[in-house]
Formats: sequence, structure tokens, C-alpha cells
Amino acid sequence: MKKLITLAIFASILCGCSSSGNDTSTNSIVYDIEMTVKIGDVEKKYIDVYSYNNYELNQFSYATPVINNYGNKFYLNNGYLYGINNTGNLTGTIAELKLTLGQDLTNGQIITFAPSSADGGNKPFSFDFGGLNGYGYYFNNVNSSGQVKIISNQNNKLAGEFTFNSITVYSSTGTTDYATISGKFKNMPLE
Repeated sequence: MKKLITLAIFASILCGCSSSGNDTSTNSIVYDIEMTVKIGDVEKKYIDVYSYNNYELNQFSYATPVINNYGNKFYLNNGYLYGINNTGNLTGTIAELKLTLGQDLTNGQIITFAPSSADGGNKPFSFDFGGLNGYGYYFNNVNSSGQVKIISNQNNKLAGEFTFNSITVYSSTGTTDYATISGKFKNMPLE
């Protein structure tokens, strides 16, 4: 009888541990990129497609987001994001985020961008829905500004947050509005 009670207690402890482990993989989704676009009083939320699909859907064929180093400057590339509503359901169309992060990515570093710091095609922020949808969000040289803050750079994985103001909203019919964009990223591999 004593062995049976001991076995029952051991089994209940073992079941308790395994069920709590399962909860984290199915109920708490960890996004690698989160972003909010605000135009006036309207907010739209976007998340990284690759990370979302690891938990919820089959894989898309898009490349995973990475941090690349070109000419001693770091860029977040392949940031394919999908719209998400307040209940966590995917909405809208996939768009690609490109973000300039600057040089020497150290903890606590803040990289600022003024209108004059973005020249030609080397813009620090773009979120492009492509020609099919005909719109996107872009840093402009006249009045956009922003910053990226590096939160951590450990084990070739980068985390940070960003905010951009007066981002131009382009549509197929021309400029339509300006947006404020804020977001964060983590677990971004450095390549």
C-alpha cells in the first residue's frame, strides 16, 4: 500500500511537470518581431510571419529574418510581417520590413535618424506591401525621424526596439497620410 501511494504521488508530480511544459508551447506565442502602425487614431498591429507560423500554421516559404552586415552597417532583412487583430488572428497581407540598425551594435546603444540622415535608397525604415497591393510605409527625407535602441547583443542574437515618426504612407494613387510606427525585435540572428 505504501508503495502504491508513493507511486501515485510520483505520477502526479510527473504529470504536473509535463502539462506545464505543454502550456508554454501552445498558449504563449513569442514573436520575433512586433510592430504597431498608428495613423491618426487608428492602430494596426503586425507580427513576424515566420515566428507566428512556428506556433500556429504551416510554414510560409519566406526567408527567416536575419541581421546582415553590409559595409560596416547592420540591417534587419527578411522581416516579413503579417497583420494581426486584437484576438490574435491573422488579417491582411504580408509585407516586408527593412530596418537600418547602424554600426557597433552594443547593449543600450541608441541610433537616431533625422530627415537628413537618409539619403537615396539607403533609408533606415521601410515596410513594403509590394506592387500587388500598391502601398507601403517609408522614411522620407523631408520630415521623418526615428530611433533604434539595442536592448541586447548576446550569442549572435540581437534584440531591440524602434520608433519612427512622420513615416510617409504611399498608395498606388500617391501619398495618402503619415504614420507613427513603433516595434521591437528579438532573437534576430547576426550573419
